[in-house]
Amino acid sequence: MLNDPTRQKQIEDYFNSFIDEELKNQTDPIVRHRTSASFLWESEKSRNIREQICQALQIDDGGLHWMSQNASLKARLIAFEDDLIQKGKSEPEFLQRFSDYVLKEHPSRYDLMAKIADRPLFFHTLKAARDMLKADFAANTNAFVFYGLADFAQEPRFKKDVDEFFQCAFDQVRTYTAQRSGTFELLNASLFNALFKSIDALQDPAFGNLVLNEFLFCSQKENHYELRVEAGTAAITLAQLQHQPSIPRLQQYLIENDSDEADYVFEVRYALWILKRDSDGAVEFLKNPRNTTGLGYAAIALADLNSKGNISAITTRRPEIDNPVTLEIFNEAVHRLQMQTEPPEPANRTIRMFGTIPERNTWTGTLTDNVFVRRAQAKTGKFDLDFKMELDDGPEPDIQR
Repeated sequence: MLNDPTRQKQIEDYFNSFIDEELKNQTDPIVRHRTSASFLWESEKSRNIREQICQALQIDDGGLHWMSQNASLKARLIAFEDDLIQKGKSEPEFLQRFSDYVLKEHPSRYDLMAKIADRPLFFHTLKAARDMLKADFAANTNAFVFYGLADFAQEPRFKKDVDEFFQCAFDQVRTYTAQRSGTFELLNASLFNALFKSIDALQDPAFGNLVLNEFLFCSQKENHYELRVEAGTAAITLAQLQHQPSIPRLQQYLIENDSDEADYVFEVRYALWILKRDSDGAVEFLKNPRNTTGLGYAAIALADLNSKGNISAITTRRPEIDNPVTLEIFNEAVHRLQMQTEPPEPANRTIRMFGTIPERNTWTGTLTDNVFVRRAQAKTGKFDLDFKMELDDGPEPDIQR
């Protein structure tokens, strides 16, 4: 299990040995293994290294996700793969062999496929994404295929097909669900979460109206709880797309849910503060002593608005914070306000540090990619900080009373 520190350390040691030896020798272990296995993997040590790396590349269907707890290790693997792709730019035959290898040996490395960006890998990813829209439960949902498909949009020749997929995806999910169960009551909320975050990554304002419509759909009271949670994800996506027409709808939502202290309601508050550039509203929420949950959203709103004049509102409230995750959020907000010269672009906003993996997925053992949770885990030694027995337990309070 990757949650076992000894096991993870063993894989890290294998990987570091692999990188140090092979980059130093300027060899190409992936392609050389495919074309001449005996040349590189002749020793037992080398075969063990290859076995460990192959396992690492395939874990969690997301490839790199298992390394998210070790940023330097993840960076080395990305750099190694980027070196191979860079080599391919001047050697088309090499890139073709590398592409063939990835497609055959690591068919779930959609992030790497998007970097290579050739047509067979694109259509493989597109087909996988279409199939994934039929996933019935969170445990069967691989969000990485959608994130990989969104990455392909950076290549102009694929953007039209990518856009068409995401424009139709939500309706396709509803269609498949109705065909399977005869009702929308069993809609897979994890699919909605992944689709919203993929559209966020596209950073195309043309998706604004679609996301607004899906926000309204998710927020309907008759939906099951997990789907209503995704109204918050949709709201953040609207803020990331800077979709001003959504402001009245978000405001109405808060009027109807004003007393709810769930995380997804705080996400809607954050989205409104960003869209309205309402630093005063975030400060008012932060200063109100009756507010003991959701304070982190107000702090990062101030950071993402670059509201330097209000840094004291964060530092004044910070000594009261008991929740170690919220404390990391406050620290990041203060650091950004001290260092930033202008508001960050949507792709670099603090809200992105909350990660892409829904909390419901961590119940089954998936490691969180929420940077603040990981920092708090490292400092406290407590690795259940993001775990709740039930989704509707509500957020952990920032301040204990």
